[in-house]
Amino acid sequence: MTQGNKKFLGVVLRQFNRMQVQYAKVYSQCTWLRIITNPVTIAGFIVLMLSVLNFSGSSIGMYSYYFDQGKSDPALILGKPNAIRSDEWLVNSQMLIAQKAADYPYINKNIGNGQNMSLVLDVPYKDWSIIFKPQNLIFFIAPFSFAFAFKWWSVVFILFCGAYFFTLHFLPKKKLIASILALIFCLSPFVQWWLTPGTILTLGLTFFISLIILKINETRPEKFKKKIALSISLAYLLVWFALILYPPFQIPCVIIVGVLYLATVIQDRKKKNTWISLGYIVGAGIAALFAVGLFLITRIDDVKSLLGTSYPGARVVESGGVSIVHTFSTFVGPVLQDASRAAIYSNNQSESSNFAIPYITVLLVSLVILYIDFTKRKKVNLPVLATVLIFCIFLARMVLPFGDSIYKILFLGSIPNLRLFIGLGLTSFILLILTVRYFIKEKIDFSINTRWLIVLIVTTTYSALVFAVIIKVPGLITNPVIAILLVISMSLFAWLLVNKHFFWSLVLLLAFSVISIIHIHPVYKGVDILTQNSFSQFISNQHTKDPGGRWAVNENIQLENIAIINGAPSLTGVYVLPQNKLFSDLVPSVDNSSTNRYAHVQFHFDEAITKPSIKLLQADSFIVNINPCSPQLEKYNLRYIISTISLTSSCTTEIFNYPTMKMDPTNIFVYKIQH
Repeated sequence: MTQGNKKFLGVVLRQFNRMQVQYAKVYSQCTWLRIITNPVTIAGFIVLMLSVLNFSGSSIGMYSYYFDQGKSDPALILGKPNAIRSDEWLVNSQMLIAQKAADYPYINKNIGNGQNMSLVLDVPYKDWSIIFKPQNLIFFIAPFSFAFAFKWWSVVFILFCGAYFFTLHFLPKKKLIASILALIFCLSPFVQWWLTPGTILTLGLTFFISLIILKINETRPEKFKKKIALSISLAYLLVWFALILYPPFQIPCVIIVGVLYLATVIQDRKKKNTWISLGYIVGAGIAALFAVGLFLITRIDDVKSLLGTSYPGARVVESGGVSIVHTFSTFVGPVLQDASRAAIYSNNQSESSNFAIPYITVLLVSLVILYIDFTKRKKVNLPVLATVLIFCIFLARMVLPFGDSIYKILFLGSIPNLRLFIGLGLTSFILLILTVRYFIKEKIDFSINTRWLIVLIVTTTYSALVFAVIIKVPGLITNPVIAILLVISMSLFAWLLVNKHFFWSLVLLLAFSVISIIHIHPVYKGVDILTQNSFSQFISNQHTKDPGGRWAVNENIQLENIAIINGAPSLTGVYVLPQNKLFSDLVPSVDNSSTNRYAHVQFHFDEAITKPSIKLLQADSFIVNINPCSPQLEKYNLRYIISTISLTSSCTTEIFNYPTMKMDPTNIFVYKIQH
């Protein structure tokens, strides 16, 4: 570089520094500039705009296969619906529409003999307890399409804010770093594949609950009003968290919060304020228990019914069974979005999803931090140690086939092992935050040999993992260039992290997260595909003419809720709570263990059936085999059958035929039963 070029470069850099100083000065003095550039403000604005446009990430566009009659779906803005996300498009989203069609009842009488909508499902309903489910209040004050989109994005917004403010607590004033970390967590494959309120709110509220507990613990005793306000907030958040009612995700999060707070108490045990704060936290917990207890007591019969189910209530899961390669292969996210490749890896992309955070790197760095603190500073970093131990407990439960008696004590005995990825992801995220905080706050550098040793171990381990995936799952990673890039990205992340290039290490991880989830969700407008086609309008009109007539769907799980979401009562659909009496009336010889479960309920109608029966298809699905002319059906006023195959019966008459313009099914028929 010539002398002239050096001078020019120096001038440019000095001018750039002056601009930075001037911007910082303006920023510090200008309130409106701070507000509009705040990450939470920006995220909130995006949520509002997407909601105004009625855009969501729902996959209900799957129904264009039935109802677009060969035309393109105008509501599909970007991407394509994802069939495997059936918990969303077949259950959660349809139950929201079903509630709207029935005017948001607490007991939706359109589902069998009536279903309590306040348990398990996250839907709006008219009852006092909805106050503790604020994500659903929007449905009572806004048009449905706006509310549907707003809820979709608002739960993600809650998770982003929780992760952002939780990170800021450990990294004060590091807003950019906190924003990137929050985005990494929100855009992790596990979060996006499981994007339902039960997952997102569990994680988001875990961050907020942890943050409030830390704030209470740090607030001085003389700030009485602040401690009271924080305690009230904590009590509300605890009730909100409890009423999510999805233990497989809640229990690991509760363990994490509990152990981390225990580590904080032990670390600050000599401080008087720690024990005073514990009183406030216990008080908030007692208040929350009272509210949750009131919720459960006021619907005790349904709660007992839910706990007594064959599935999921009586589920017992043995330890182990999860591959160690699968557990640590956090790099397969990009290829799992391809359904054909994912089928090679696993038949369920949601179940196979993981977090994008490189567990091995974060664990290795955390262990080095513990070693340095213990050997050179003669202290134990309790938060890091506690988080590493929790990670190891979850990992052992997933991969080692023993220790069931211990895990029962921790209430992990009934949790499917793959669900524990939520615990691995959350603990590794916390470790990543604590690692960055350690480097910044303690101002300690790893030696050059330690840094290169970490990079070498990471490179070797991830090379072995990529090779193992290639060998064990032929066809998943077919391009050697991709395999090499995966290893390089893992190694580069480790090198950037241990050399304290936090911004670029996190940008790299964020880019990897985006690549891993870019094809999971479509951008879809509204819900008209399910309610504004001529078939749905026929159901609605027929229900108006014959409000007492019930409907059922013949051998089609995709259409199981079609009557319910258009306001008509149905015997098929998603039964969150078992209705054993209904099915024992229809099939007197039935074994209740088949129906005593959360289940997708279908019917198979055939006049040749002389004795009705029920067949369990899988843990959460069964089918009722019955003669459409059966007198048991007359007792329940079943008058309409929806079928994608032609029915011939002495008691049924075809009253509607909807051509799909598809190869299969070619038509959707409606038959009326003449009892």
